[in-house]
Amino acid sequence: MQTRNVVQGGNGGRRNNRSKARAFLPLVALGLATLVLWLVAPRSATAQIETLPSWAVIDFSVQGPSSAMDVGAAAAEALSNELAKAGNIDVVASATTKRTLGDLGYRPPITKPADIQRFGKAVEADTVVTGEIVNWRIVDKDGGKMAQALMRIVVWDVASGLVVNGAALSADSAVMTGDASTDDLLKAALAQGVFEATSQINQRTLPSATVLNTLATRALINKGARAGFQNGQSVIVSRGQTQVAAAIVRDVDADSAFIELTKTYKGIQPGDKVRAVFDVPVIRDNWTKAGEARYERKSGGGSNAGLISLVVLLLAVGLLFGQGRGSNQDAVNNVFAEAASLNDTPAVKISWTRDAFQRGNNSGPVFYQVWRDGHTASPASVVGATQSNAFDDALGQRVPPVWYNFNGIVGGFNCDFSAPPEEDNDTPAPNIVPGTSYTYSVEVVYRVSSLDLPGSGSGGGGGTGGLTAGGSTGGLTTGGGNTGGLTTGGNTGGLTTGGNTGGNTGGTGGTGGTAGTTGGAGYCYFASNRVNTQGAATPLRRPPLRSPSPDEVVTGTRTFTFESVRDSQRSIQLEYVVQFSDQPTFPRGRVTTLDPIDDSGQLGGSAVSYPGVNTNQLYPGANAVYWRVGVKNLEDSPGPVADQNGFRYIWSATRKFRRIGNPGVPRKG
Repeated sequence: MQTRNVVQGGNGGRRNNRSKARAFLPLVALGLATLVLWLVAPRSATAQIETLPSWAVIDFSVQGPSSAMDVGAAAAEALSNELAKAGNIDVVASATTKRTLGDLGYRPPITKPADIQRFGKAVEADTVVTGEIVNWRIVDKDGGKMAQALMRIVVWDVASGLVVNGAALSADSAVMTGDASTDDLLKAALAQGVFEATSQINQRTLPSATVLNTLATRALINKGARAGFQNGQSVIVSRGQTQVAAAIVRDVDADSAFIELTKTYKGIQPGDKVRAVFDVPVIRDNWTKAGEARYERKSGGGSNAGLISLVVLLLAVGLLFGQGRGSNQDAVNNVFAEAASLNDTPAVKISWTRDAFQRGNNSGPVFYQVWRDGHTASPASVVGATQSNAFDDALGQRVPPVWYNFNGIVGGFNCDFSAPPEEDNDTPAPNIVPGTSYTYSVEVVYRVSSLDLPGSGSGGGGGTGGLTAGGSTGGLTTGGGNTGGLTTGGNTGGLTTGGNTGGNTGGTGGTGGTAGTTGGAGYCYFASNRVNTQGAATPLRRPPLRSPSPDEVVTGTRTFTFESVRDSQRSIQLEYVVQFSDQPTFPRGRVTTLDPIDDSGQLGGSAVSYPGVNTNQLYPGANAVYWRVGVKNLEDSPGPVADQNGFRYIWSATRKFRRIGNPGVPRKG
């Protein structure tokens, strides 16, 4: 083939490069394709590795009346759709769920853990959700109709076969007029119910973590209070889809905690997954008069409060030095939150037991800082070392003017603070809201004599100087430095005399002593780990009394009326009691308490009545009888502050009614 050379513009010998460019284009295209594949491949691999957790929802069982609609399937479909909206889980397709149940020979409801595990593994799900429509009904309201459904949703962990989350509630549809069918009303109620249940499940945010290290009966996990772990929580430990242990959370710090094993099946190891569990309330099959759900009360004796409370004797101050994560000992014990009334203001009392870490003038607590969960900018209260309780109230009366900010450092060996680090409280915690449940934690601001710090030798120059050069280098290298740094230098700060007596090397020891305080016995200040309350507290207003009126003459059977204190919170379970006495102080042994009233569900300010009270049988020999009303949230633990008779209620003001003469009815008992 003949090659044609083209000469342009007088540049002799210059070749036309078009043919070379055409030959090079396929190589460029191949290179770009390779580059694109190289860029995309890691992302695809990552997408395959970072798979979403898989949940399977089984059709609900139905105990209520029959309907043309498959209520159980409709509830499951609504729940699957609601769970999928969050985008953080992968919901197994309904067709896959039903086909697998048929293959296994199962028919809802499935309640046995072994069956849940078998089904979950068959559909390769981490979590299985079952549900129950306990009852449903159509009621007339505001000229129309609405549906109400009582539902209970249970979230199972496949690896362990344990219930880890869930909700139980009553859901209402919107009021519909015209030709709205029963099925349409019921679908709307189910949709509302699964929306509220999903919100509760998601808001509960049961934490999970990974095991970092193991001991004989304990293991360190990589999450703590910031992730939602609390002392006393029950957790399960799993490896893949197999449960290997059960445990209780202990010694919670901000970003780590220990778990204490209660059952071991295969032993635990680093990398195992830890998941908190939750007991779902049991719901009854009927409604209150106000159309709210009724719940089975928890039986006594099941509390693990005794396990949560660890009475710790600190053998040495050094046990609190946690090298950045706090020690495994609690600086306070028996921490409780109790609803209270503080000068007629809704409040919460936080109390604790001080441990043996009380060491006179040398070391020990200086302040207690009480933190309200949900507010991390500043504590809700700060009290002195001699106190064992603090208050948080709805008017902010106890907001501390200053607090002590250790920037998240717990314990330590180094004297970073030779005085309590004060912080102006320019972002105080917002006032508590009556009807809202709160939990708290307590930390101790404590001081340690510089002479007690590890590495201080015989005391050094005090403070950090005693730990580094003042008492060690200077004292160990030169005899003079030893004398000056440990004795005279220790008393005066070690800067001048240590240098003169010990010469050059001893002088270096004296320089280290400058961090100490005059006299050598300075203090270093630290903060302990925070200890959570062993339950929640719900501040409530004192119930206003309506009738009988003050000093009204009352005989025979009478209705006693007061006002609801629910406000806008409809989710809490309130209980009221009416109490009588022949003395205005309601002294020990001189009270008569009627049976509790189940929460009526009425909003705050509406009337609540206790009918049919035979006043003739109440202290028949007295010319005046005193009465009051108590209220509490049934979910609070331990409940409001106990009165002298041991009753845990927020009490109303006291009112009395009079009699004309004595009815003459003999007193019972």
